[in-house]
Amino acid sequence: MLLALLGHALATSPTDRATLEAALTAELARSKELRLPDTPGPYAVLYDVLDGEVATTFAEFGATVSDDRQPYRNLRVEVRVGDYQLDSSNFTGFGIPDAVVSRGLPIGDGGPADAMAVRREAWLATDTAYKNAVELLARKQAALRGDTTPRPDDWTKISPLDFPLDKLPATTHADGDRIRAVTALLSGELSAFPQLELSQAVARDWQGARLQLSTEGSRAWRPTGYTVVRAEGTIRLPDGTEVTDSRSWIVRRPSDLPPDAEMVASVREMGSWLAALPTAATEEDYLGPVLFEAPAAVEMMSQLLASELVGTPPEIQDGDSVLSQGHAPTARIGRRLLPLGWSVVDDVAAAPEPVRYDIDQDGVAPSRVDLVEDGVLRDTLMSRVPNKDRTASNGHGRSLGEGRRGAMPANVSITAKKTLSRKALERQALRLAAQTGRDYVLVIGTLQPPGLDGKIDVAITGEGQLAGLTAPYEAWRLYADGHREPVQALRFTGVDRRVLRDIAGAGAPASMTMLDGPPGAQRYTIGSTGGIPVRWEAPAVLITEMEINGGAGGEPRALDVRVK
Repeated sequence: MLLALLGHALATSPTDRATLEAALTAELARSKELRLPDTPGPYAVLYDVLDGEVATTFAEFGATVSDDRQPYRNLRVEVRVGDYQLDSSNFTGFGIPDAVVSRGLPIGDGGPADAMAVRREAWLATDTAYKNAVELLARKQAALRGDTTPRPDDWTKISPLDFPLDKLPATTHADGDRIRAVTALLSGELSAFPQLELSQAVARDWQGARLQLSTEGSRAWRPTGYTVVRAEGTIRLPDGTEVTDSRSWIVRRPSDLPPDAEMVASVREMGSWLAALPTAATEEDYLGPVLFEAPAAVEMMSQLLASELVGTPPEIQDGDSVLSQGHAPTARIGRRLLPLGWSVVDDVAAAPEPVRYDIDQDGVAPSRVDLVEDGVLRDTLMSRVPNKDRTASNGHGRSLGEGRRGAMPANVSITAKKTLSRKALERQALRLAAQTGRDYVLVIGTLQPPGLDGKIDVAITGEGQLAGLTAPYEAWRLYADGHREPVQALRFTGVDRRVLRDIAGAGAPASMTMLDGPPGAQRYTIGSTGGIPVRWEAPAVLITEMEINGGAGGEPRALDVRVK
């Protein structure tokens, strides 16, 4: 009997996956017959299926608020009309439909009824994507009519891959019990700090397999999955400003999480920091050197460098769109990004799980890319969308949901020419601060991840500068005698990639696995448990000059409603 997506069967059997593949292969062959009157048929159709289980749990103050475990089987269909040189992709505008369609697939025991149900859903998605692709191509051709600007091809050819189902490593079940216990434990630990308005933990465990099929001949079954646990605390300052801090762990499976005692100690440290903030100093207007300790430096590099390393060109904008002005590609080979002697490498094969992969979402094996040499960008990360300088993919094509398969970082290592000890780096920072007339230097310990920010700054001409970086979670003043004073609610002003050329010194490196999306606005919408696992490694850095201000106040509490 056919089981609905939310049914009680959580395990996907090998028989069911074989039926799934056979049904989709049949629909893929039938898609070649798609054709509207006086229009071309598709030259490429791609199916991408995520098949497995997902468990999600949320807890507040030690009590589980929601707990869900269910099978997950979703089909992403992409249809391309035209040819590799000019097709329906890489074009967008207000109100224009997308030629990528996602649809949930049924889960059953692999019988004939299941095959027919899968084929029906696949056909409906393919039919919709094809019709949208036909309209996209027509509008794109109209937008480019009379434009003689040389353009790269829309897509590059690849050799098809074959990873059959019988070679797929065994996939595991989502462990809802483990993550439920962890979230209750961590959120409960924060309850020991009555000053907090909110103490919560959220976790997701996704375990399964990915199937990639295409009319180009690719067939690939690969294991996939990750586990994320985040604990967050929020406190309200006397002026009404809400301040949040968080701790997170991203691993391949729940059994790879650190011991409970280690996570509890980290969460308690966070709670102590938040509890002390209401009496911390306020930095009204700081202009001077800033020392980023390694965790904050890793996040800063991720936010400022990601778009500078990606060679995927922007989509062509429809002339009727409010966005029709378009924008130039950010990554420019030959641009200085870092000081002399610094280098940047992306090497997927050297990454730990869950970052490492053997084929990207385009079906291309990743290769090591030496991106920055002696501080200058020499190469870019590429998907199958070429640019004028690079035509071949180097296996970094990935996206979220129905987004375009553009390039994005995977395992980035940033190496300084020379590193200093922590004490030496602090002394150098204090010397620079003294030149500005200050007896202390600002130190940033951690930064808020973009996915937890939940907002995108937009400036109208004539308004103030954008922040350019997410707000610090933890920051303090460092004095020459070594003592530190916490500083509350800071906000950067006018930060962009150019500050990286003002690095005056580097310290010991650190690495961080994080959940992220392609460079752009999507990075701010993935939430606490969404995104793609990536890893960045970078040293602590001293920036010669940055502008930082105290955050704006919020709504003061009218009545203390906390339980005492």
